[in-house]
Amino acid sequence: MKHILTTLVVGVCLSLTKVYAQPASYFNASDEGWTALCECGVHPTASWTSTAGSPGGAFRGTDNANGVWYYNSPAAFNIDLTAYYNGTLTFDQKQNTALNQTSEPDVMLVKSDGTKIVYNTTSNPATTWTHYSIPLSESGWRYETLLGAAVSYDDFMDFISTFAVIKIRGDYSSNTTETIWMDNVVITGPIILPIELGNFVATPTELTQAQLDWTTLTEVDVDHFEIEKKTSYDAEFTVIGSVSGAGNSTDELHYSFVDQQFNALSYYRLGVVGSDGVKTYSPVVLAEPLSDVHTDIQVFPNPATNSVSIMSSLSNSSFDKIQIVSITGEVLYSTQAPLANTTLDITDLPSGIYFIRALQGDVQSVAQFNVVK
Repeated sequence: MKHILTTLVVGVCLSLTKVYAQPASYFNASDEGWTALCECGVHPTASWTSTAGSPGGAFRGTDNANGVWYYNSPAAFNIDLTAYYNGTLTFDQKQNTALNQTSEPDVMLVKSDGTKIVYNTTSNPATTWTHYSIPLSESGWRYETLLGAAVSYDDFMDFISTFAVIKIRGDYSSNTTETIWMDNVVITGPIILPIELGNFVATPTELTQAQLDWTTLTEVDVDHFEIEKKTSYDAEFTVIGSVSGAGNSTDELHYSFVDQQFNALSYYRLGVVGSDGVKTYSPVVLAEPLSDVHTDIQVFPNPATNSVSIMSSLSNSSFDKIQIVSITGEVLYSTQAPLANTTLDITDLPSGIYFIRALQGDVQSVAQFNVVK
């Protein structure tokens, strides 16, 4: 079996000057115009509370009947958001029960005629504060329902420029009565780095080492780079090292850093720290360890549009699990013990780079493929 070096190369050129205001509700003194409305017509009891926030005040809704209800955004949020494309909608929520959880659209952009696009988060809020970050790009959004088709770039841009209201789910349990708190609803623009970043790659070099290499085309008041790492998709990044920046430069500069404790699939990003102490982040890259990743599977066609077929050279014709993984490591699809020589439907995947990961005992086989729509 051959080993595969799984690396991700990111080439980006980021603006240095564009600045974004932030529609934001921190609920420090009032409900700030947010309402709570049920799709069933029997609305919850909703009020601002000066305590129990994250921190400070929060907006709280208590269910009064069966049916799903949503927090509805005020006028400050219902604006043309095209300047925020590739930014995020973030908010914090908690609920008073973890029983009888339901699956419904978690965030909706709704036009005045009732048409909508919807987004589903990976989990419902805990009984302690849970932070959510929703992409303001077409990735992950669906038409009308959670089973709807993937949203195109053109339609997403149309929605964020003409929608009437943002709806954030406030009802996660089928219980007749439950309470949900919401706080810190913020819309931010795309990541603006004080650099123009060229290539950024993470490459396994030995069984316990991975080398990170990146290039800057320009730098503006850059003090240093902090190298951050995590080893699972839902973990927190931690700083594992630091490299001094050039300050100000218009030359192409090359940097590198070696992770000496590389022994599992790892995600890396750069924290770019300015001379003012403000830190912004690069895109994420990932690397697979050399010891347990093999090229025993092939994916075709590549690039693909609607489906991919998987073939294996292993004598055993089945795997314990086959997954489709995004370039950030998010598992988008997983199936148990399928035949190795099979076909997967990728109609709903937007254009981009993905990986097929096939697991068989302690061995994982990985193959990269591109989706072009």
